[in-house]
Amino acid sequence: MKKALFVVLLLSCLWMTSCTTYSFMGRQVNVQGRNIDMEEQMAGVVVDYSRMVTATSEYQLTKRDAIAEAEYKCIQSSKIDVVVDPMYQVEYNPFKIKMRYKATIVGFAGKYEQRPNKLDNTKQYSTEEIEKYKLLTDPNFPQYYYRTDAEGDNYFFNSPGDHPQPVKGSSVVIKNPNPKKAAKPVKNYDYNKAIQLRNGGCGLMAAGVVMALPIGLSCLTAKESGYRTVTTQEYKYNWVKGKYQWETSSHQEYYEEPNMAAVNAGWAFIGLGLASFVASIPMIAVGADRAKKAQKADVSLNVGGNGLGVKVTF
Repeated sequence: MKKALFVVLLLSCLWMTSCTTYSFMGRQVNVQGRNIDMEEQMAGVVVDYSRMVTATSEYQLTKRDAIAEAEYKCIQSSKIDVVVDPMYQVEYNPFKIKMRYKATIVGFAGKYEQRPNKLDNTKQYSTEEIEKYKLLTDPNFPQYYYRTDAEGDNYFFNSPGDHPQPVKGSSVVIKNPNPKKAAKPVKNYDYNKAIQLRNGGCGLMAAGVVMALPIGLSCLTAKESGYRTVTTQEYKYNWVKGKYQWETSSHQEYYEEPNMAAVNAGWAFIGLGLASFVASIPMIAVGADRAKKAQKADVSLNVGGNGLGVKVTF
């Protein structure tokens, strides 16, 4: 018995070590910006819309892996560089043990071709053609290009020569370098309103804490349980009919899982609680500051020849 168990374990280890996994990656049209060499290089994609290419992957662990394998197979089998305007069909098989996704790709055949860079493109135009193009597209081109001064025909790009300098006049304007700004009027705050604003902020903060902690957390931990019917099928030999056939059996199974409705409500309460908590902070700060300024009012009693008066200074 021990020898048989040892042989089974040895074969299992050999089977696990002999498994090979592959990861596939398809080409992309865009090229990351980086310096290849000293010269600018450009490439284009030639699309053959009369040629449709397709490929199907094997069952893979994830949807992304299945799509990547389908792209790889399509490029390799069709002898192309890129799949243009691809469409995917992803198949999900729940009866598979592990590999449940299979993808099919359909698109047009694309080939890369080398194209001339911007400097090579300008070689096909003469100076006269470039001059005519600038005359048609740039209204400021003639006045700077056809100059008659001693320097000849010059055209200044992005330099101070493009802009006329302001003419210096003989008038003198005296300005006060440091004008005095008008003093801002002192605001008088109502103490009762300031206290109401502060208390409102405190109440909003308390409500936010209650919504986030007791209500929100309790909803997140809510669960639902019960019994459900589980149906299974087995392929057995029927001695009465003398052949193999599928037999269906059902049994009750106890389950316990999170209550998704309560969980969603819990996240909603937590979000509202955090929003209320954040909104209450400026209300408390502003209300306390205004109440403090309102309490600094100086009340003094003045007695003079005209009678008795009260002076209030903020």
